[in-house]
Amino acid sequence: MANLKKTFGQRLRELRDAKGLTQEELGRQVGIDYKHLGAIERGIKAPSFEVVDRLARALRVEHYKLFLPVNTSSHDIESDLQAVIADLGTERRTRIQRFFQEALRLMRRLDQH
Repeated sequence: MANLKKTFGQRLRELRDAKGLTQEELGRQVGIDYKHLGAIERGIKAPSFEVVDRLARALRVEHYKLFLPVNTSSHDIESDLQAVIADLGTERRTRIQRFFQEALRLMRRLDQH
């Protein structure tokens, strides 16, 4: 969880900086204190789903973009997923691969019905 909070926070800071917003400005738009926003950016605190939604709207990005590794600036979902997979360890990649293989298998079964 700590790694996810850190990745989220780094990405949030990158997106905020790209929009030319201060923590105080973004915090005001989102309805949270700039100190809390700073703690999120440092990976100390995790935002609620509601705050993630408001951050995405304020930054005008898709929600998933907030969870990507830093310096992922693609507008292509496939490229973004490849960046995420490259950032994962081997064990996690294997688990994710199994998940998608199972999802595809189930989708094929649904298509047959």
